[in-house]
Amino acid sequence: MTILSKAWNNFKAQPDAWLFYSFLLTFTLSIRKVFFFYPISGNFNEYTGIYLYLSDIFLILTILVWIFTILRNKKLKLSSYIQSFSRRDSYILVLVLAAWAFMSISWSGNTNLALFKALKLAEFSLLFLYMAYNALNKPIIRSIVGFIVILGFIQAIIGISQAVLQHSVGLFWLKESLISVNIDGVAKIVFFGHKFIRAYGLFQHPNILGGFLLMSIVLTFTYRKMFHMEHFNVSWGKALAYFILFIQVIALFLTFSKSAIMGLFFVICYMAYTIFHPSRNKNVSRETFLSYGASVKHFYKYIITSVVFLGLFLSVLGFNINSLLLKSFNERLLFLNVSRETIVGNPIVGLGMGQFVVEMQKYSPVFLANWQYQPVHNVFLLIWSELGIIGLVLFILFLWKVFRVNEMFHPSRNENVSRETFSSYGTSVEQSRVLWDRTIFTGILLGFIIIMLFDHYFWDIQQGQIMLWMILGLVAGASIKNNNK
Repeated sequence: MTILSKAWNNFKAQPDAWLFYSFLLTFTLSIRKVFFFYPISGNFNEYTGIYLYLSDIFLILTILVWIFTILRNKKLKLSSYIQSFSRRDSYILVLVLAAWAFMSISWSGNTNLALFKALKLAEFSLLFLYMAYNALNKPIIRSIVGFIVILGFIQAIIGISQAVLQHSVGLFWLKESLISVNIDGVAKIVFFGHKFIRAYGLFQHPNILGGFLLMSIVLTFTYRKMFHMEHFNVSWGKALAYFILFIQVIALFLTFSKSAIMGLFFVICYMAYTIFHPSRNKNVSRETFLSYGASVKHFYKYIITSVVFLGLFLSVLGFNINSLLLKSFNERLLFLNVSRETIVGNPIVGLGMGQFVVEMQKYSPVFLANWQYQPVHNVFLLIWSELGIIGLVLFILFLWKVFRVNEMFHPSRNENVSRETFSSYGTSVEQSRVLWDRTIFTGILLGFIIIMLFDHYFWDIQQGQIMLWMILGLVAGASIKNNNK
């Protein structure tokens, strides 16, 4: 009874955090209720449906409780809180982008679908604000990172099992995709003329698992540094950490997600340059650089070794270059052509939120098969197609502001901020923690942007949207404490 009472008291003290943890536990799952869908050629299409995910319920409850807590708790100084957010252009821009999505309903062909997609964008805009608000709350951030590391390991195990068994592992109660070599539409790779399925995990496609593993791999490797757990240095502890990391890297390669692997490479390069290069960080001691730099260099060598191993593995098996590269390129060329025609026909305001797939045939020079009704595999072109150049400019400007806010308060990039200002964080260790956290989250965001150039799931699929807006919030929120000084 004492345990239950303690748990209840903890929940009452910070109910939004507990609801948010429930959201984290469920956001990688595809458990949902399909309320309605608009069939294409008489068939169900993922991009023309209206759903409610289990993770939506927990996220909406989190946001509602969070707002209610702010309104009733005078200690939070609501007016000061609103003022601190209003000074951030990125926070204003995300709300303007959501408002523009709602305005696009008026010229959308399918208004119900446009309304649903606009509501989803508004929901994730609030997720962005929630993450930004909690970006410097160390216990919450530690819990978030811990959840992602654990979920990354679990998803990696499931993905590897699928690749070994070459079919689903039977977790249908968690909405695991039904996958097999003999099922049409399942993502496959060809070796020696034989088809093999790619690792899905519990996601709807291997590419989404690849994007999630990019994030979890980076956070797994940097967890000890991020939360100053260097004392956790016993041999079995380090072995466990590297085992978890190794499993996730293997699973990433088994997704055969080229964009995710490329994105991870860019993350590593960014971290190595930002953290290790002494000329970039004059306000941080050489010892700190040597410590973090050695870690990043070790990470770099670890990934390069894995890439070399994968290259040798593929060479021995004799992978089909057409299956791995050319087929994917040719398929996406069709979507690029459709996107070009939609942009030429609707350059300023676009087709309307969520309208790309339902309007595809009108802008395609060839008759489309059922499986070809997919969004263009580039987030920026997709936004331009649906929200016009106005929506694209708003989104790009929003991304630029998020990066710029992060850069403005980076010790090596802001000569106008005194060392005393940064020392207000407390100790030099705390300063390095803030620097380290920013570099990690900004690096992950950079990796996501690389993926966005080759895929669309960060804009229109639940799990991808959540990953993107969470990281955007963490990057943007890193400067709130500084600006409020």
